[in-house]
Amino acid sequence: MLEMEKLLSVWIEDTTQRRMPLSMLLIQKKAKSLYDDLQNKLPEGSACEPFIASKGWFERFKRRSNLHNVSIQGKAASADTQAASTYRNKLLEIIEEGVPSFISVTNK
Repeated sequence: MLEMEKLLSVWIEDTTQRRMPLSMLLIQKKAKSLYDDLQNKLPEGSACEPFIASKGWFERFKRRSNLHNVSIQGKAASADTQAASTYRNKLLEIIEEGVPSFISVTNK
């Protein structure tokens, strides 16, 4: 269990650095997958308790892993406001210059 949670923490950190959205369900699925993979690497006949990535486990894992700073939600991670600002300015330039004559503008 400890090894799985270490691997899960690394995966969460990597995912948040890539600005990918995380949800409780996604983290639970990844935890179960990691646990099952580690379980399969154990010698035949090793007795391990079954793991269910329950909501209770998830809440305890968040506390143990200090994940209060990680935004875990169903929506996408926050937008890149600098890129959005740059795009807005570029779009305004394009609009002010007008549409080039070789582009046909039609409403469909």
